[in-house]
Amino acid sequence: MKKHLYCLTCLFFLPLLSCQKEDEQDFTKKIQGVWNWEKSIGGFGGWTLTPKTENYSKTLYIGTNTIKEFKDNKLLYTTNYILEKNKDTITQNCNYYLNTFNGPPFQSIRIDDQYLIFTDGWGDGYCYYYRRKFN
Repeated sequence: MKKHLYCLTCLFFLPLLSCQKEDEQDFTKKIQGVWNWEKSIGGFGGWTLTPKTENYSKTLYIGTNTIKEFKDNKLLYTTNYILEKNKDTITQNCNYYLNTFNGPPFQSIRIDDQYLIFTDGWGDGYCYYYRRKFN
């Protein structure tokens, strides 16, 4: 009986202790491509910034391990990145994190419907929404 109880307890807690195994190579392939900035939401005031309100456009070119960001078609930076998968300490969800070397700070990244969403790792940060550019 103790053995069965131990096994059931392990089965219950195992999913809580680690992230599910999603293939990082598949996620890397999903984020590759050209993405146009549509909006950013956040800050202390919960502001919404758009290309129209800020009077500029931004485009991301994401490759297998590099990102290029353009502002009004002028290159701002090129950086290498590493995708890391960790459990969020607040929500306990498994998230991908984009770790760059000379670009934006450590951010979580996800794909939701047609958007690529970057989220700053602090409370008053922003969520940045990009839509995939199709030819």
